[in-house]
Amino acid sequence: MLSDQIKTKCSLPHSLYRAQQIKDFEGEAAELAGTTLYGLMKRAGEACYQVFKTRFPDVKHVLVLSGKGNNGGDGYVFAAIAKDAGLSVQLCQMGDPADLTGDAAQARNAWRIEQGVIDGIEQADFETADVIVDALLGTGLSGTVRAEYQRLIYKINQTKKPVLSIDIPSGLNSDTGAISDVAVKADATISFVGLKQGLFTGRAAENCGQIYFSGLGITEQFTSICPSNVLRVTYQDMRYCLTQRSRTSHKGFFGKTLLLGGNIGMPGAVRLAAEAALRTGSGLVKV
Repeated sequence: MLSDQIKTKCSLPHSLYRAQQIKDFEGEAAELAGTTLYGLMKRAGEACYQVFKTRFPDVKHVLVLSGKGNNGGDGYVFAAIAKDAGLSVQLCQMGDPADLTGDAAQARNAWRIEQGVIDGIEQADFETADVIVDALLGTGLSGTVRAEYQRLIYKINQTKKPVLSIDIPSGLNSDTGAISDVAVKADATISFVGLKQGLFTGRAAENCGQIYFSGLGITEQFTSICPSNVLRVTYQDMRYCLTQRSRTSHKGFFGKTLLLGGNIGMPGAVRLAAEAALRTGSGLVKV
């Protein structure tokens, strides 16, 4: 079992990281915690399955789409756990499964030991699947999405089936939240080791769905060797800084804001700014 509880919403960590930081330090953190990168991959698959059962408790048929890197390896581990649990699992590999290396190849071999079948992407049965697990690109994306991945991501989005993305929706930049071509629109995303900046910036809000997090049992070790210089700030963090207003106060107590802007036929920006000033507590606003 994981020593880190799955976190979501208000319990998510505040520290954010770039993908390269995770890549550079997760191996050392795993070693300090007495495990390996493959051990982390197995824990990631377990955490993904926990979220899957929480979100989709009655699902019987799941389609796992695996890419060529470690994100695909996470998909293999998840598929093996789901199959052991009695679910009907179709696993489809982008490219030749024989091309997988390292930890991903080890996860592929473990899936085969479980008598798991590896289908090609063209054999993916989107109609039968109740849920799609996106283990295609993960945080390894840089630049544009290759054509074969673009076609598959379009297909995923067109099916309107629920999607659980592993680490980050495929096609979304893990550092910026930008989309260069197309990205999976997930219902839920589970991220590991450290939350990626791109889950909270750019176009992330319309693609990630509900965000879950697992430190995979190495949170203490990872944060001790890889400090974050980006923090996620929420209303809950700041609301204690807001002083209670007196019930007998009036607009003259809370300052005045003057906005200069707009032109003939172009009043929108200054109007929006004025409304924002009022909503954030200015006592009197003049445009």
